[in-house]
Amino acid sequence: MAFLIPLSVNEDMSQVGKTNTVIFNEEDVYTDDKNPIKQWSNELWKNNRVQKENNSLSLGSGLLSHLSVENLECLTIKIIANWKSGCVVYWNEKYLHCSDNFIKNGVISKQALVIHTYVV
Repeated sequence: MAFLIPLSVNEDMSQVGKTNTVIFNEEDVYTDDKNPIKQWSNELWKNNRVQKENNSLSLGSGLLSHLSVENLECLTIKIIANWKSGCVVYWNEKYLHCSDNFIKNGVISKQALVIHTYVV
């Protein structure tokens, strides 16, 4: 599981609602197992992505404008979690996730406490 506790945006607690975390329905299975340290493999993602119906393309000019059209065509939204002071955003880490295009919204920096748990 991953837990994100928003603290502030632009080091101002009153601006927390200016940003979001987006969790997708697609699982993060694109790790390079040949590497002893598991890490994301952009090559595996590019070679195995599949276009989906009800994809995220409609968010490509706004919320997810920092992602490529090719990626948006292959991702479907599970949840868009708007940051709120005093709340926790959590998700199963097997799902792909990203921030919104916060820079487009005038956000320079985001402050949060992030906790990752792993079951072995």
